[in-house]
Amino acid sequence: MSNVNVYIDPRVQKVIELYADLFGRDFYSLPIRRQMELQADRLTEAHHNRDDSVCFQIGSWHPDLVAKSDEQILNHVFSIDDGKVTIIREHGFKDWNEVESIEGRESDVALRRPSTRCYPETCLH
Repeated sequence: MSNVNVYIDPRVQKVIELYADLFGRDFYSLPIRRQMELQADRLTEAHHNRDDSVCFQIGSWHPDLVAKSDEQILNHVFSIDDGKVTIIREHGFKDWNEVESIEGRESDVALRRPSTRCYPETCLH
């Protein structure tokens, strides 16, 4: 099997790193509401620490901060409600009430072991 290089924009890589220790098997077994809360907490805390890794995500999803500069985003007074609205919009929810309406619903993400099946085009024998 050959290695495939995938380009990841440095700003996207910072977002990945911001949540790296959060996203794991235990996280995906939590109800969706709790997943959204944990991400919003992480985003809000990082913003309060003026961590510029939040700028791409906030500037893409927060309705008042879309397309704002990193400086404008970091200077914005950012509450936990701002964190929540950013995260839920990124995940396709229109508001927090919609998240609450699915209280207890678990994620449909299934973490499985990679297949060991060998396909002709990828086998190395």
